[in-house]
This record gives sequence, structure tokens and C-alpha cells, in this order.
Amino acid sequence: MLKQRYLTHFVLVIALLSVITSCRNASNTSGATTSDTVQFHSIVIRDSIFDSKKSSIIVDANISLPDANKQLFRLFTKELLGINGDSIDANQAVKSYVNNILDFYKSPGDTIESDLEDETEKVSRYEICHRIVPIYNAAGIVSIKKTTSLTKNGTSTMNTNAYITFDVYKMTRIGIDDIINEEYTSDVEDLLKEQLMKQEDVTNQSQLFDMGYFNIDNLSASNNFYITNKSIVFAYQPYEIACLQVGEVCIPLTFKQLDPYKKDNDFTAKLFD
Repeated sequence: MLKQRYLTHFVLVIALLSVITSCRNASNTSGATTSDTVQFHSIVIRDSIFDSKKSSIIVDANISLPDANKQLFRLFTKELLGINGDSIDANQAVKSYVNNILDFYKSPGDTIESDLEDETEKVSRYEICHRIVPIYNAAGIVSIKKTTSLTKNGTSTMNTNAYITFDVYKMTRIGIDDIINEEYTSDVEDLLKEQLMKQEDVTNQSQLFDMGYFNIDNLSASNNFYITNKSIVFAYQPYEIACLQVGEVCIPLTFKQLDPYKKDNDFTAKLFD
């Protein structure tokens, strides 16, 4: 088993923090980062096991959590890690998260039929990377990017991003139904399609289909979004609306575009100010 490493130092994080999405470029350091409204502490843990088929399972986690406010820490550990943070600190929370991933991969779920074993590539090494970092942190609003990547025998097989937004002042996770009136859902969907055609420099949805966008009819304003200074960016994973070659699709809608459809509440007043 690889030795777990904990090393801390303090740095300043900028409002939009670039996410490291490759395990090979991962930093071996941890530290506290201070942003506009929330101080984050980054924890780096790398651990490994051998599964029942003697394959090496390696988990590399680089996770930023708020540790100055206990209530906020509990909210983030629950929503980002699926862990109860009542009686643990940030190091313990990330360690538990890594252990849960290792436990999941400990017993391979797929059993290969004996007559197919020679035709199936044997995986001797899995490496799972998780990066969780703030990418927007201002005015009591925090957007988090959660990147998951998987390699098998050194070959990348999966790379996905999920985004989660929080109202720090109210200690809650924000969904799109907190921002957009439900009666305007179809209007926002039309905006998304128009914006996608604009950024792909096409004039109709048939051209999008030719580019690999096979599911435009189901394009919707989902909860997988993040905030910037000027917009809400809706993100779609590979195969969600387009083929793998297209990759992740991000569609920004400015606050000006969304203003006619927003709800009237404290969060939107702060966001659209």
C-alpha cells in the first residue's frame, strides 16, 4: 500500500481557478487557499490496494474544502463527498472519501466468462483521479468543479466534470429551479440551442447533428452549471448531448439573457446585481 501523504501550505486562489485534469500533472502538496468569500483548504491523498484479481487500484485525490466554518464544512462534505462531516476534520473526510472509492473497486463487478478470458484485455492497473476545486468564489456564491478521470493500464478511458453551486450565506446548494421560473423552462432551452448554434457557427440544428450533436431535442437547463462574473454556464458531459469526440459541451447564458426568466428572490438579486 502506498504511503499516504499530507503536506500543507498557504497560497492565494484567484476567482477562476484552473482545474488539473491529468493524474500525471497532479501536485503532491496540500494547502489552504483564500478566495473572495470562503477560505479553502486543499488536501492531497494517494492510496492503493490490490483487488481480488490482483489488479492494482490507485486513487489520487486532490480536494479543496472549507475548514474555517464547521456548518459550511458539513454542507460541502455531504454534497461533494457524500460523507457526514460532523465529527471529522478535512484530512479525515478526504481519507474516508478515498477509502470509499477503494472499497468500491476492491471486488470487480464484471466476471469474464472463461471462454472469453483470452480475448479480453486483462487490466493490471487502474488509476482513479478526483479533483474538487472552487472555480467561482465571490459575493457569497461558490461554484465547485469536480473532475473524475480513470485510466486502465495507463490508457485514459473516462474524464468527466460535474459542477455544484452553493449559497454560502444561506448554507444551501443551489439548483436551477432556485434561479429560473419553471414556466420559462422552454424559453431557456431555446436560448441554449440558439447559443450553441452561435458558438458552433452554424445556422440550424441539422448542422449541429452533422457535427455530432445527436440529442439536441433534449437540451435542457440542468443542475450541472457554474457561475462566472457575467453568466451561468451549463455543462453537458460526453454522450449527454453529443458524441465522445465532441467532448464536454459548455454553453454560457449571460445574466442579461436570463434576466426576463429569473425568479425574484434573495439569491437572484445578488447574482443578477
